[in-house]
Amino acid sequence: MAMEAEFEAAVEDRRPFLFALGCLFVAWREIGKHSEGRLILASYALALGLLIPMATLQFQQAVGFLSSADGPPFGIPSAGDGPNLYLIWSQNSAIPILLITWLLLGMAHLCLAWTLVEGIGRAS
Repeated sequence: MAMEAEFEAAVEDRRPFLFALGCLFVAWREIGKHSEGRLILASYALALGLLIPMATLQFQQAVGFLSSADGPPFGIPSAGDGPNLYLIWSQNSAIPILLITWLLLGMAHLCLAWTLVEGIGRAS
């Protein structure tokens, strides 16, 4: 009730945005003092700092592999020799499964981040 009265006073002074910013600042300052707040911060840090960048890396690998200027990598040529035909065949046959694996790993990281953040939101 006190917050509502303060908000109404802020609206009358035509400063509701400053009131909201002050409330947000106090909430951020107090969130680390409670165990539930620390759990929420850690979950968001894990999702935003590790899982989403890993998903981005997986998608970047798949897209970079498809759009490379030199084409897919072939066998490692030795001194003066051309590429090994057996290596070219085996690497070309692995391309689809590599792309599927990179895309599935990226989606799995995104789903894990979503589940982590959503599970914390539901628990609080």
